[in-house]
Amino acid sequence: MTREIRILVAAVAASFLATGLPYWPIPYAQVGLPGDIWGWGLVAVGAISFLCRAFLGTRAWLTALVAGSAVPAAVFARVVAEGIRDPTSHNLWPLELILSAGPGLLVAGVGALAGALLARIVGQGGVQ
Repeated sequence: MTREIRILVAAVAASFLATGLPYWPIPYAQVGLPGDIWGWGLVAVGAISFLCRAFLGTRAWLTALVAGSAVPAAVFARVVAEGIRDPTSHNLWPLELILSAGPGLLVAGVGALAGALLARIVGQGGVQ
């Protein structure tokens, strides 16, 4: 396994937990997407993308895609867990994934691009 893959695996795991830990305890009747995704978990996703690109040298587009995809993955984990208990819940789960993918990819992309800009300024490489 290459160094970049190991970094990105850690990034997706950290982003998944940063998004999921504040989102999962919200009662099902009170969940409202994408509003419940916006918060410190999403800030962490952007920071993780920034750090991976700026200081660890991962490719910007790949970093944004991997870290951003952890957000809908955290939502999907909830869909699966609650769907096992009550199969009639989450009838619109594809819409839930779309509503969470947008903010995740947006924030991860901004973080990765900011990291690429910093890397270019300090001479660690250009935008990849």
